[in-house]
Parts: sequence; structure tokens; C-alpha cells
Amino acid sequence: QYALAWTHFKQRRFEPAARLFRQVAQAGSELSDTEIPYRQDAQLRLADCYFALKRYDDAIAAYGQVSGDGTDYALYQAGKALYFADRPADALDRLRRFAERASNSPLRPDALYRIGDIHFQRQDYEAARDAFRRLLEEHPKDERAPEAQYAIGDTYYNAGQMEQAVQAYRAVLKTYPESATASEAASSLFFALNAAGQQDRAEELIASIDENTPEVNLTDRLRYHRARAAYQRGESKRALELLQSFVRTASASSLVPEAYYYLGLLHADLEQFAEAKNYLQQLTDQYPESDNVAEANLRLGEIHLDQGNDQKAANAYRAAAENEQIPDELRAQARYGQSTALLQLGRTADAEALLSQIVESEGRGPLQDAARLGLGRVREKQGRADDALALYRRVIKSSESETGAEALYRLGQQLRTQGRTKAALRELERMPSLFTGYPEWEARALLEQARTYRDRGETGQAVQLYDQVAERFSGTPFAKTAREEKQSLESTS
Repeated sequence: QYALAWTHFKQRRFEPAARLFRQVAQAGSELSDTEIPYRQDAQLRLADCYFALKRYDDAIAAYGQVSGDGTDYALYQAGKALYFADRPADALDRLRRFAERASNSPLRPDALYRIGDIHFQRQDYEAARDAFRRLLEEHPKDERAPEAQYAIGDTYYNAGQMEQAVQAYRAVLKTYPESATASEAASSLFFALNAAGQQDRAEELIASIDENTPEVNLTDRLRYHRARAAYQRGESKRALELLQSFVRTASASSLVPEAYYYLGLLHADLEQFAEAKNYLQQLTDQYPESDNVAEANLRLGEIHLDQGNDQKAANAYRAAAENEQIPDELRAQARYGQSTALLQLGRTADAEALLSQIVESEGRGPLQDAARLGLGRVREKQGRADDALALYRRVIKSSESETGAEALYRLGQQLRTQGRTKAALRELERMPSLFTGYPEWEARALLEQARTYRDRGETGQAVQLYDQVAERFSGTPFAKTAREEKQSLESTS
């Protein structure tokens, strides 16, 4: 049983492993541990199984029954389990006891880090710094050390002590320049400078850091993260200038693909679509292994589709969808975009085949929701209105995302087209309650409601809704459409 339990455990099959470890741990309770080999290890691995299954209360109880050589490890793991079980005070107690007892354990630095993190989450920043500094003093070469130094910066940042935060982030770059944490520190450094109103110190700081770490080229990373911090603060024009300067002067190419991606997004946001396509296309052509390629293709697809370049849109969306690194939600967007482009190319059968294959799979989630939405549009094209309505209703029921919002809009639109105006209004009026946070579809739904009242001859209600869109969505194409349709309605009534 013990050997079989270990086999399950190594294969991450924790339910059957737990069952077998529990049988070994509980077998012959009247006998001593020496008479039943591996009993204590089985008890420990039983607790580990519970931990892996996120059954934290069971894990805590099981770790508490461990004795012998596994006691220190059990104490450490119990501390982690208590933290995940939202019992921070008890977690601190276990982790402190472990840190004091197991001075030579390789797990001690992580325990100290977790102690600091618990204090940080409780906004006790001084106690957090004490734990992080203890880790740095006693384990300066541990892999947790760069994270501890960075976390000290975060304690100052959250407390509003920006100068101290800058110095702490700078210490990460000076002491651990080649760590993974260095990139985060570089980004946070410029956020802290901005919060302190000291953006003009950026160039001086970059030069100083570069001078103190001549063996590592930090200049490119610092300039890139300075630009990215501006982008994340919403300073589009400043970010554009900094990123353009970066790609012109960067001596290393590792960050250039990501810079191209953000340059593409920034130009698109500024409606400079030729420049946006240029940067995004350079990224996909020159750096096909970049982590940003899938999203670059997705954005290219959106731009091409908006500009009526349907074949290019279909190609870009397909490339995004077929990228193995793309998350499911983005793959759903890509497949839906691809089907939309195919429909606009008149390739209804190809769109139907693509979407039907996804819908007929046994999976559930955003990809299937997007496929059903797209298939609903195919059914509209084919004149199969009732099938389209059924698909839209299914998406509305299963999706809380923008896909569901669009499905609700298209359901209402199709009902209006069929002359079922009362049903159309009933559905469209649900948009704010079902799908908050999607202003585009809320605006479209209001416009469709106005058109429905117009069709019913209720001009006053239609005018009120047109005015609402013009006021709430001022400066958008929806406001322009509302004004134009209102003017047309008033001129004919």
C-alpha cells in the first residue's frame, strides 16, 4: 500500500494517494512505529496530499499528528496551511516556532519571508521589514533574498515613504541585478519616483545605477521599465516618446519585442493605425518566439477588421488562435474575430465549419461561448433566425463576459428585426444589470432600444434614449449616431 501510495503521489494523483497513506498511517494503531515501517512518513505524506488538494483544515490536523524526524517540516507546512486557511495569527505562531527551531533548515528563508508577507498583508509594515531584513542578514544568498529586498521597498511604498522606497528598489538592482526580481524593482522604482514628484531624477538615477553595476547592462532594462511605467500610469504620449527612444538606442534585443508590442498599442489608442500595424507586424515577423506575438496578432486582426481588410484580419486572427501560448479567453476572441472576418468575406460555410467544430467539442468555457456567439451570426446569415436566438440565449446564460453582453445585444436586435418589439425591449433593458462594465454594448443596447421605440411609433421614448446616449457617451461614435438618428426621426415626424 505504501509503495502504491507513493506512485500515486508522484503522479500528482492526490485523492487515491491520500486514501492509501491514511490506511498505512492508521493501520495497527496498537503497534509501535518500529513495528510498522513508514507509518510516520505516511502520516506526513497524507498531510501533503491534503495540502495539495487545498483541504487546509485536514492538512493542519494531519501535520499536527506527525512526530519524529518530520516534525520541523510539518510545523513549516502547517504554518503555510494556516495562512491559506485565512488564519494569519496561527500561521505566524507556527512559522516563528519553525524559524527558531530549524536554524539550519533550507526552508527557513522561506518561512522568514512568509512571516514578513503576513505582516505586510496585515499592513504592519515595520514588523514586515524586520522579518525581511532578518532574512537578508542571515540568508543573503538565498533565492528569496531579492524578493525580500523588493518587499522592503513595497512596505515603504504602501506607507507613502517614497524616498525610502526608491532606495530599497535601487538596492535590488545594485545587489541582485541579474535576479528575476530586478525587472519588477526597475518598474516600481519609476512608480515611486513619480509618486514622489521626482520624475526629473530618472536619467540621473539610471546613470548612477549603471555606473555602480558596470558588469551588468542595466541601462536598457531601466529605460524600458521607465517607459512601461509611464504607459501603466496612462501617460500615453510620454510612454510613446520613451519607447521610441528605447528601441532606437537599445544595445540588447531581449526587450525590443515587448517594446514593439506596446508601441503598437499606443499608436492604435491614438488612432495612428499605420504606425500601429507597422510595429505589430515587425513584432510578429521578426520575433516569432516572443510571448507577445499572439496578442500582437489579435490586435492586428482587430485593426484590419475595423479597416475592412477582412482577409488580413482572418489571417491575423487565425495566427493568434493557433498560438500555443495564448490564454483561453484570448483564443476565444481570436476564433470569434476569425469567424467574423470569414462572414464578411462571404465565406459562411468556412465560418460555420470552424465554429461548429468548437461547439461540438466537449469542452466548456470562453472558447465555446465565443463559438456559439459566432455561430448565431452564421445562422442569421443563413436565415435560421430561431436557431440564432437559441444560441444567443445559451451564451447569455453561460457567460458573464463581453461575449455575453454582445449576445444579449444581438438577441434584442434580432427580435426587433422580427417585429417582436416588446420582447426586444425586455431583453435589451437587462444589459446594465447582467453585464456591467461593458460601455460599448450598453451604448449599442440603448441605441437599439431607441430604434425599437421608433418602430413602435413611440417617438418621445426614442428621443429620450437618443439624448441619453449622446450625453452619456459624448465624444464617441455612438453619440454621433444617436444625434444623427434623432435628427432624422424629428425631421420625418
